[in-house]
Amino acid sequence: LKSIPLIRTAIEAAEDAAKKTAEAASAAAAAAKEKAVEVATKAVEKGREVAQAVKEKAVKVGTKVAEGAKAGAEYLGENTTVGKGVVAAYQGAKVVGGKIGDRWNDARQYLLGASDKAGVDAGTVAKIANFESGFNASAAPIKKDGTKISSAHGYGQFIDGTWTDMINKYGAKYGVEGAGKLTKDQAAKFRDDKTVQAGMLAEFTRDNIEKGRAYGGKDDDANVYAFHNLGDKDAKNLLTSMRKDPSISVRDALLQGTKSDKERARVERVISGNKSLYGDGGVTAADAYGRMGQVMRRGEKFAADAREGQASIAAVTPLALVAPPAAPVVASISAPPVFVAPKSQQIADAPSIVDPLASNAGGGRQQTITVAAQDAGQDLRDRRIAHIVTGGISGT
Repeated sequence: LKSIPLIRTAIEAAEDAAKKTAEAASAAAAAAKEKAVEVATKAVEKGREVAQAVKEKAVKVGTKVAEGAKAGAEYLGENTTVGKGVVAAYQGAKVVGGKIGDRWNDARQYLLGASDKAGVDAGTVAKIANFESGFNASAAPIKKDGTKISSAHGYGQFIDGTWTDMINKYGAKYGVEGAGKLTKDQAAKFRDDKTVQAGMLAEFTRDNIEKGRAYGGKDDDANVYAFHNLGDKDAKNLLTSMRKDPSISVRDALLQGTKSDKERARVERVISGNKSLYGDGGVTAADAYGRMGQVMRRGEKFAADAREGQASIAAVTPLALVAPPAAPVVASISAPPVFVAPKSQQIADAPSIVDPLASNAGGGRQQTITVAAQDAGQDLRDRRIAHIVTGGISGT
């Protein structure tokens, strides 16, 4: 047909049109492909931007949460007894700042001197004072309305009966005149004396360490605190029951041997006053024992500092004794060694406190310690634990 000029022209025109149509279709497909790639690329970039924005937002939120947690921990550490030790753990400092750190810096000298005189581990004494009162010599369990929960007071939170018994038994050792025959009212006059407070806590702790090892488990911290918190009768009931049957409830352990409604009511008061340790009384003896060890170990930073200070006292003792100048012999009396205390820089406008220190052998020596004046401290208004020595020596 192409031999016919007219037909050939028509065929060539049709072929040319088909070719151009194919080329146009190919170009359109290529353009569509490029557009699709461009759209997909922009979508991926937008997705990355959104993801980055979400990540940055999450980081900001996380940072705020962390800052809030830190602030909350610091508040608990400075203002509540339950939170004692949180600041020390967070900051990793040997002596923490804030209210509890200031109180520790003041109480340290009294607790060290008393521990040395009583012959007891200063670290254990520091742990008890940390949890019981936050080193507040004026601490007392008081409700928000001002009502006193009990007569507990000071570094060790001794109630009146135990305080009076301890003063009469050990007070003379710490300069208490008339110790041995003081009434409750007379003993109360020494309640705010930090030297006497520290001394009674150290002596009580030494006695309780010995009893705790005799009746308790392998955790010295938990053993000594059981006797501090519960007193002899209840502590022995709890610890001996736990050794026989760790799953026994605190209530059942403490009720052993009770014969009167009055005694059963007293046990219920002990449980309700120490809910963080004993819950509603259904907590097992083993769990309560574990909690006692945990609350004691919140004061590890203070304990380490106290032990370091106690070791320094022991190290200084032999170096400070020097022979006296030659003196004529009079009868059979010889001159004793003289204790020469190293000179220390005096702080202006600060009262001097003479804190007697003694070795276990009973040799007397004194060291003058200068401390800065401080505020009276704070009441334990927010404590949910009425840390009361319910038994002690007097059993009151």
